[in-house]
Amino acid sequence: MRATAGSAASAVPGEPGALLPAIAWGDVSRLPDGLVDAMRTAGLTHVTAVSGAHFALIASLVLVVGATLGLPRAARAGLTVVVAAGLVVLVGPQPSVLRAAVMGAVSVAGLLLGRPSAGPAALSTAVIGLMLADPWLAVDLGFVLSVAATAGIVLVVPTLVARWSPVVGRPVATVLGVPLVAQLACGPFLLAFTPTVATWSVLANLAVAPAIGPATVLGLAGAVVSPVWPGGAAVLLACAGAACWWVVTVAHLVAAAPGAGLAWWPGLVGGVLLAGAGIGLLGLLLRTAPDPHGTLSGCPDPVDPPAVSSRTP
Repeated sequence: MRATAGSAASAVPGEPGALLPAIAWGDVSRLPDGLVDAMRTAGLTHVTAVSGAHFALIASLVLVVGATLGLPRAARAGLTVVVAAGLVVLVGPQPSVLRAAVMGAVSVAGLLLGRPSAGPAALSTAVIGLMLADPWLAVDLGFVLSVAATAGIVLVVPTLVARWSPVVGRPVATVLGVPLVAQLACGPFLLAFTPTVATWSVLANLAVAPAIGPATVLGLAGAVVSPVWPGGAAVLLACAGAACWWVVTVAHLVAAAPGAGLAWWPGLVGGVLLAGAGIGLLGLLLRTAPDPHGTLSGCPDPVDPPAVSSRTP
């Protein structure tokens, strides 16, 4: 499937065609050096790595289809596991893929038990289990970045979204919070790769966010049907390539913007300083985010008297 999909994707011209396999199934072998540098400067390198977003998109589609067909809970969970396992086989057992797959398995277990999913618990289970199986993942940059970004998203983003939603709405608050927190969480570790800070990363991620979902879903759909329906795969991959064109355009525009790559102190000292700056920024955002009562969240709200109920618990 990878081979046939790769051949079909080669019909998409230019850099969008090279980026399509990277976004859809993590094949970065065709990325030109100029695009790699531009995406690194713009803070968009993560879109070429298969991660939890792939599993979330595919699992959501499977669950929606299963619910529409009236499948019982156990059947929906089983179908999600099968599709997720197929995705792991298609993209390969990369560290970020394994982390996302184990977290997905924990969520499916919660679905079977009828219990709500808890991101921190699923992440902790995935990290502990994978570290026990392969302790060398502790020094794998891809695994570290995946865990750091996910930890920030599941621990901090819900609070930011709750604070910002009354003002800008929940969808906008989520779109703003996820790339900001992910960038702050991963920034200190990225210094081990390059001693620069992607100053426009959040804006770049906001700009490409509408294109990532279509590029991923259509690209994976094209890969799935490519062995049996080459014509349909070509149409799906061409549409995915159009979404990739937008990602390429944003990467080059942001990389060429003034101050796109801010030089930073390398090594451990630089990482500690950047982490401290990120924590300070998050603390400021959490304290000054407006709440639905029109006050600053850092200021104490008036204490309401407890409600009196005539019902006995």
